[in-house]
Amino acid sequence: MPIFNKSDLQLNRYEKFLLSQGDKDSLLRSIMAGTAKATRLLYKEDDKIKKTIWETGADVIGPLYTSFVWWILKNAEKHKIKRLYFMSRDGHILYKIAELFKEAWELDVDLRYFNISRQSIFYPSIIDVDTMDAKWFTWNIFSDLTPEIVLNRLSIKEEEVSDELLKYGVKNIHHRMPFSKKTSFLKFFHEPKVKEIILKKSDQLNENTIGYLKQEGFADQIPYAVVDLGWLALSQYALSRLLDKNNCRPKEGVKGFYLGLNGLFSAYKNDTGHAYMFSPKNYLFKINLIQYELLEIFCSTRQGRTINYKKDNGKFYPILSCSDIDKDWPIEAQIESVLHFTRNLLLTLPLLYKEYTPSDHIAHVFHLFCNYPSKNEADVYGRFLHGADIEEKKKVEISPQISMKEILKILRGYYWVQGSITRSNFIFRPILIILFTIINMLRHEILRLSFRIIFKIKRKT
Repeated sequence: MPIFNKSDLQLNRYEKFLLSQGDKDSLLRSIMAGTAKATRLLYKEDDKIKKTIWETGADVIGPLYTSFVWWILKNAEKHKIKRLYFMSRDGHILYKIAELFKEAWELDVDLRYFNISRQSIFYPSIIDVDTMDAKWFTWNIFSDLTPEIVLNRLSIKEEEVSDELLKYGVKNIHHRMPFSKKTSFLKFFHEPKVKEIILKKSDQLNENTIGYLKQEGFADQIPYAVVDLGWLALSQYALSRLLDKNNCRPKEGVKGFYLGLNGLFSAYKNDTGHAYMFSPKNYLFKINLIQYELLEIFCSTRQGRTINYKKDNGKFYPILSCSDIDKDWPIEAQIESVLHFTRNLLLTLPLLYKEYTPSDHIAHVFHLFCNYPSKNEADVYGRFLHGADIEEKKKVEISPQISMKEILKILRGYYWVQGSITRSNFIFRPILIILFTIINMLRHEILRLSFRIIFKIKRKT
């Protein structure tokens, strides 16, 4: 029997939030708070790091992602969706949660988990090199982008396009480009030789990629939707375009269900994206919920990233990288805690809630963790190594300890800034977090407007 402190047996701040503000339905609020507490108290080991991760799964990730999946299932029913495809790797925990709902409520929906990444799907989807392709090739144009990174994404050797590189003033592919050069470099992809190489490589990758997708049922005449965390939904864009390229895209377009979509979301043709927590229309008003890296860490799995696809004995298989999660980071505790929460919730919920759709108020439990973490939470999750670039190669701590002089540095990158502020013991922490929220809002809007202007992308929602 575990020994609990008196404080452990009381509702903590997350459980109090779930009880008081988690949803418009008072009974559901009570059940959510009780389930979070019961799951939290299940942890029995004497390991402070695992304990923090387990409690985060019970109090924050569990309520957030269980509510999100519940919302997905209700919206799938509303839109007469018969199959849901959960994208790897962020979709893994969401898929597991959905399986628990399907079993408990005997739902008539086909749930599938498939292997995909921006890297594996975007290149073979290219039909003609356009602004969306240039956006992907140069992502993120505001970062420390070099021609070498771009060429690696395209699998093009320097010597193949040496003349074209010189035309755009590139003498050393390892050197960073100034912003003025980055914008003019966008024309590089439309050079006849470069474009020819890109389209040839795209067609070579297309065969195995579309073969895998057809094998997974994407050419079946069954109404389906894809599920992922979201943000820009580039994978849905590329998936839909690839299906279009191979004449098997649904006439009604591809639907996507997402935790959130920001102002850079662009749909392919008549595709649609439905968001639970924030959308292109309201994301600036919900900026305190936008922390992409942390939400992705909450979905972490030891599975490797999908790089490509291969054919073997008439079947298609994904080619995966090695797992990029630190072997000492106890991701299993996080997954187990979240699934415990979902199981406990489904055991407690009256069956009548099968017809209920949870509100997005529950998602605000994430606001407490993200913007006002405890020192312990910031230390444990802040040490997580995360790579925000497409190749996920540059792994850094999501919340490094910093000095006041370094705070501007982390504002430029993909960091959990609130975690760094907490870990670094700044005196004016609440004021700094409010200032960061304002800066983050401005940064997102400037980024959105800059991309619209530079890439001339029309907004589709």
